[in-house]
Amino acid sequence: MTKIHFLRSNTHFSFAFVAALAGCGGGGGGDIGGASPVIGPAGSAAVATLILPSTGKTPWNVATVAQFGLKNAAGAAVSGALTCSSDTPSTLVVAADCSSINGKRLGNQLITVSGGGVSAQASIKVIPQPQPLGTQGSASSNGSGQYNLVVTTDGRVLGWGANVAGVLGQGKSITQLASLALPTAVKDATGGADLKNIVSVSAGNQSAMALTEDGEIFSWGDNNNGVLGRTALNGDPLPGKVVDAAGTSTLKRVVSVSVGDENAVALLDDGSVLSWGYYSGQAGADPKRFPNSVPAVSGGGSLGNAVAVSAGWNWSAALLADGRVVSWGYNAFVDGGQGLAAVTTGSRAPAFVVASGTSQPISGVVSLSAGYNFGLALNAQGQVLTWGDNSSGQLGQSVLSSGRTLGAVLVKAPGGTAALGNVAMVAAGGIHALALDTTGNVWSWGYSQNGQLGDGPNHPRVNSSALPAAVVGTNGLLQLNGVSSIAAGYGHSVAVKNDGNLLIWGDGFRSNLGQGGTGNAISYVPLSVKNEAGTAVLALSPIGYWPNLLRRAN
Repeated sequence: MTKIHFLRSNTHFSFAFVAALAGCGGGGGGDIGGASPVIGPAGSAAVATLILPSTGKTPWNVATVAQFGLKNAAGAAVSGALTCSSDTPSTLVVAADCSSINGKRLGNQLITVSGGGVSAQASIKVIPQPQPLGTQGSASSNGSGQYNLVVTTDGRVLGWGANVAGVLGQGKSITQLASLALPTAVKDATGGADLKNIVSVSAGNQSAMALTEDGEIFSWGDNNNGVLGRTALNGDPLPGKVVDAAGTSTLKRVVSVSVGDENAVALLDDGSVLSWGYYSGQAGADPKRFPNSVPAVSGGGSLGNAVAVSAGWNWSAALLADGRVVSWGYNAFVDGGQGLAAVTTGSRAPAFVVASGTSQPISGVVSLSAGYNFGLALNAQGQVLTWGDNSSGQLGQSVLSSGRTLGAVLVKAPGGTAALGNVAMVAAGGIHALALDTTGNVWSWGYSQNGQLGDGPNHPRVNSSALPAAVVGTNGLLQLNGVSSIAAGYGHSVAVKNDGNLLIWGDGFRSNLGQGGTGNAISYVPLSVKNEAGTAVLALSPIGYWPNLLRRAN
């Protein structure tokens, strides 16, 4: 097995990554499978071959184990140690001993392989990091919070649940198609075939987005305040491409995209951040119909050096490479409404998220998740920082409060004294939160009336839980474990098991739990989502296809 090691010198998470992914499917453009391209320099008869990764593709910003072969002009394999160099080190970092590759820009990159007195070139394609789960907690109960989007290993998008504003991508409005009870493939722009070549998705309030392996974004659903980022003013129940700031060309070089309510944010491969729709964090008129650069916190220049982005309900956040978090958007302390974004200046402009009781930015953050009215950030020590609304205990502080924090605090452990620790991933929902620990156990806290906490058949947490507690197993007993990734919707929760099987629990309104039939029942116990035919469990396997299931960005 090959290991993929994530970028952070003081963090040592790694995942087993299957070197040969022939089982992922051969023909889909979103598939990471297929033979790697090989080329040689002009006038050279030597041939270099990329052996690992066998797919010929590597995820952006992930150090990947590599192996090369080299043949001389006679076709004989060159023996002994090989050396490698990147033709453009700023876009692709290659170890001199050919042992690893790290793509810094999307697209095809060249590597010169040398040994035995000969040299030749091999090519590798850098793509955005594949992510299976699009469910997130930015959706509103007044919109389409009861739906899900997932990406399959063959690059398709499956959706089920409520079809408000056409978010299920079937080319039909909610009056034509109220919901889907089983996962169903999102259509392409023509409506005649499945959307393909997708590596990640984001499910917003009434709008959805999908990112291609070439770094382009498809959007569909409602277009209120220009959140679709397209030239058309109206919404669209079929996917179309997001355009650039001028509104004339397709937006490119995107490595991550997230949509909230009427706000969207994207990360480019050079670390710059774009936003559009409402509460876009930019000076001048708001909303913005097309993606524009987010200003730097200082107000001068553009926000850069970012490694992750997340959109909440009308607010957005970006994680910088130095471990600080920048947020912007709708702020309850300014507007008197619901939500919290910039927690320093009380402005809609970008500002650093600070530690509670100080003016100092939180630091050491490795991933983040923006929820409905609150945010979560995971630090390198495995602790969870949180800020925003605590009306249902979603900040994990052992008490409920109608107030909101003006800075980030640490989520407490189940006992209510020490901080929750050993956390590997966090997910901010509508009014609840999830944490996945390093042993594969899942914890939840916050609002519980719709079953989103997964507290078991007797529903002991009743209305809410102000401290983390265990999500039960699929038999309603003990604790859910063997989990590789989590996501939190507005009133439900999702988990991917180590075998790739997809679990879901919580609000079943409009067939949101993917069980087939017409039932809308709440489930307090994790259920297996059914496949497209409704005959078996939906499996996002092989699990090794997903190189960064924890979405750690630093």
